[in-house]
Amino acid sequence: MRSLEHQLQISLAIVLAIILTILLIVANLSSRNIPDSFVSHHLMLEAKNLQDNLFIDSGELKVKWHHLNTIYNTPYSGHYYAARFKN
Repeated sequence: MRSLEHQLQISLAIVLAIILTILLIVANLSSRNIPDSFVSHHLMLEAKNLQDNLFIDSGELKVKWHHLNTIYNTPYSGHYYAARFKN
């Protein structure tokens, strides 16, 4: 026969294992969603900033580069704009 203390220890271990598993699953899902939302929000702000700094001069579309983040003007920075326009 098992003692009451031994049964409580086993039950506690099982409950703690279940809770830990649930916490790990939640942490894993959160760690995937947070960077995705951060990156998409950052890209949306950068696109809006670029859109706000476009203007037409003598029939040509130009950009006010001095208003944009300087990282995009730095050679070999790995940060570049690629804009597509429809006529």
